[in-house]
Amino acid sequence: MTAVLSGTNGLLQSYDYQTPTTGFSYTFAAGTQVLVMNPAATLATGTITMPASPADGMTITFSSSKQITALTMSGNGASISGAVTLLPAQTAMAYVYRATGTTWWPMESVPGTLTNGLQLYRLDSSLAGANVTTAQSTLGVGVTLSASTVYAFEMVFALSKTAGTTSHTVGLSFGGTATLNNIAYRLNVQNPTSSGFTTVAVADYQQFVQAASNGTVTGAQTSAALYISMRISGTVSVNAGGTFIPQYTLSAAPGGAYTTAAGSYMMIYPIGAAGANVNVGSWA
Repeated sequence: MTAVLSGTNGLLQSYDYQTPTTGFSYTFAAGTQVLVMNPAATLATGTITMPASPADGMTITFSSSKQITALTMSGNGASISGAVTLLPAQTAMAYVYRATGTTWWPMESVPGTLTNGLQLYRLDSSLAGANVTTAQSTLGVGVTLSASTVYAFEMVFALSKTAGTTSHTVGLSFGGTATLNNIAYRLNVQNPTSSGFTTVAVADYQQFVQAASNGTVTGAQTSAALYISMRISGTVSVNAGGTFIPQYTLSAAPGGAYTTAAGSYMMIYPIGAAGANVNVGSWA
């Protein structure tokens, strides 16, 4: 349909509803300004081509209910500033055409530059763990990640306990059903203290980690009261999609369980397709 100006409902734009599959190619037809995509699952690739002979001030909007991991945009003879290369699920993008310079300009943040597709989980109250030696979920939840996608993530959390003096160490890992191509993150650990979470500066150490498997991050601990805070930031490349769960593991049951502090959080968002260097911006 063509755009209609309704006295009751305002401007009714022409739109196209599609259920594309991987490898799709779509070109905006004359008179169509909105593309709504509802694929059955995450799409590895796809191409969107802008309309031919656009008018000055014309706007184009497209969205997808599922992620398109490697998206190609074609200007159809025009240039595109900030062309999207990855479209997260439930994300809409809009561009406006400027005839001077024959360029499409973005009206929304390009995914990857301002964390479009971000997923964040924060504890509003403390989360009790268990006095065990098996892996425990740090936040009590995991996040579902898409296949063939690279994500950036950050996590800040603190663990504490008030009982048990059996010697043990604390290790960190990432579990879940997703399979990974690679992972790398920087870990900052505040040395364990028995005096609570304090604003007084205490020694810490840093480590660059390139494995999702459990790695020890503290020395042997024997105090009944212990307080440990950590910050993690890095990237992970996902092969097969699935869950991704931050975890901690105790080398021995100390005699008292740890608790994850209220306010602990993790955020994660897609930045590009797996299998190649990620380039967001004008790196060259």
